[in-house]
Amino acid sequence: MQNLNSNYEVSAREVLRVLFKRKFVFFWTFCLSMLSVFLYINMLTPLYESSSKILVSSMRKPLLPYYTELEVTRRSQPSVTQGEIVKGSCILREVVKSLNLDKRDDEYKFYPRIKKIVQPIIDSLIDSFSRVYRFVKEKLLGSTVSKELGGKIEQTIRRLKRNITVEQVEDSDIFYIKVRDYDPVMAQKIANEINRQYIIFDLREELANLRVKYGEKHPRILRVKDVLCRIEKADFQKAVKYFTSLGMGTIKVIEPASTPLHTCFPRARLLYLLTAAFSLLASCSLIFVMDAMDTTFKNPWEFEQISNIPVLASVPKYSRLKQKSPLIRNVKSNAPYTHSYKKIADQIYLAVKGQGNKIILLSDMCDSFNSGINIINIGIIFSKLYKQKVLLLESDFRETPLRKIMGSGSSEGFSDILVNKASIEECIQKGKTGMDTIFEGKTDYNPLIMLSSNKTQDTFNRLREKYEIVLVNCSQVSQYRDLFILSDKSDGIIITLKEGTVHKEAIKPAIAALKEINMKIIGSIFNNRTYPIPYFLYNRL
Repeated sequence: MQNLNSNYEVSAREVLRVLFKRKFVFFWTFCLSMLSVFLYINMLTPLYESSSKILVSSMRKPLLPYYTELEVTRRSQPSVTQGEIVKGSCILREVVKSLNLDKRDDEYKFYPRIKKIVQPIIDSLIDSFSRVYRFVKEKLLGSTVSKELGGKIEQTIRRLKRNITVEQVEDSDIFYIKVRDYDPVMAQKIANEINRQYIIFDLREELANLRVKYGEKHPRILRVKDVLCRIEKADFQKAVKYFTSLGMGTIKVIEPASTPLHTCFPRARLLYLLTAAFSLLASCSLIFVMDAMDTTFKNPWEFEQISNIPVLASVPKYSRLKQKSPLIRNVKSNAPYTHSYKKIADQIYLAVKGQGNKIILLSDMCDSFNSGINIINIGIIFSKLYKQKVLLLESDFRETPLRKIMGSGSSEGFSDILVNKASIEECIQKGKTGMDTIFEGKTDYNPLIMLSSNKTQDTFNRLREKYEIVLVNCSQVSQYRDLFILSDKSDGIIITLKEGTVHKEAIKPAIAALKEINMKIIGSIFNNRTYPIPYFLYNRL
């Protein structure tokens, strides 16, 4: 049971580590998603919805036998039929003409703030293209005012039809007529005008049926004509009251439309909520996909499992906000960065103490500058804290990281010693705290040939006599063979690597070659270590 709990804790920490390590992916995904929705909402004109309730009180009986046979189909879905009539062009055309909907130009008053700024630019572009189009049309095809007006009305009808929905109440003859518009007052007017035109249409249908049955002079026909004339001239409220009191027609307005107080589109709260949930899911998925595709070493345990080389310590990621330089300034500091190098120095000291092991090689998997920083910081700990005589030796003749990190030094160095151009004493750069340095020097020879010479072994033997510990910086393991040449001339090897920079597959050949060396590998240093999970949360998992 305890085993299961520990596995669960490790997996939970691993999941949180992945999420917190790439927290900026989540942050930017969330921010960009919410910004996109914000711009989308503010580029839409808000719509208001007004609805009225209609009752189909009775179905008009057809007077001809042919239509009587079709009565079953009509009776099955009466409100569907009435709904198609409501959205028909004959009713909507009268609504457009009655309210002058084709001449409206007040939509800009209801624009959101952002749309008020952007829309004029869009309109100017559209207007430019429209002028060109109209010019070409007039020259090639010709156009008349009546056609333009007719086209404008038809466009308004189609737009109005898209903003009208008819919903039937289940198992009843009641249905709702819902109208959407950017102006809440106009939405009410359109809905009520549709009801009025619907009543007029229903009376005209009844009048047509009566003419078939009674002719033109029947009193009932004259009465319907009189009612129809009054309703066409009256406003909606009077027309509904008058029509309801007479009991004519097959429809009845139960609830007239009222002015809506809130927008029905866009639903900002719902959109923000859905976007937040989607961005959370998408960002988490993206983070885990990125982590799965990342083949670099993310923690020291992965390197230990693949290489079987123990990790001496993990060095936290260097932050320029906390200290100006990656080099240690105060060896007595208890900062995690300094403490990690103290731990490394302790283990190296235990490995070389009393065994005569003084020449220690440090080589990075992919970055010589990383091993250079490690050598300098370890040397600072040994010289300042342990009061030992330390020498830093640069054997990387290609990238020369020690000179670039520490600044200018003597032009003579290790290469000059190997080709007998200078003595060891002439190349040593004295330090104030007992830490001396020999830089790389200048040479045109092949570094592998120089390092393979017997002079290298003689130089190391003489340095053993002069210093208590010699830290040698080698070229990176993955590209050069310097470490393998110097391994039999030294007393120990330390491998360094950075978190998130070294790919597992890329260094497998180098690791296999290291295992074949019959040499004492002291361990490895895992640099650039990150701890993304907050301390208070990490301890509670």
